[in-house]
Amino acid sequence: PVILGEEEFVGKTTVSIAATEGLNVYYTLDGTDPTRQSTVYTEPFAITETTTVKAVTAYLDDYSDIVTKTFTHSSSRASRLSRM
Repeated sequence: PVILGEEEFVGKTTVSIAATEGLNVYYTLDGTDPTRQSTVYTEPFAITETTTVKAVTAYLDDYSDIVTKTFTHSSSRASRLSRM
């Protein structure tokens, strides 16, 4: 899977997860590794605080490698520019 979204954001950002059609995508927002018991991805979702998203695809008994992306909430765009 591929986790998409604005990695540094103000307010909120929308996260989407792309994967091969027909595969189930499972994800977590709490830093734990996803399993079949994790949330099933069905549509993009919003986050409003710094969050680490982890995702995995599954087909039958096979799992993909776990993909991780951290989205960082920034208090303002100015602080982001000052770090560049």
